[in-house]
Amino acid sequence: MATTANNIYLQEVMINACLPSTLVRCIYLFLDLPEEHKTPALIEHVPREHV
Repeated sequence: MATTANNIYLQEVMINACLPSTLVRCIYLFLDLPEEHKTPALIEHVPREHV
């Protein structure tokens, strides 16, 4: 049982150490996205029957 408790403790320590850097990476990637260019609304293409 000691091994299981040590493994759980080790997992908690690793998760707590990695979580902040993962959040920083996510924020950096979000802020590094290119600016969105406004595009005109797409008009649905409805084929007309030949008369």
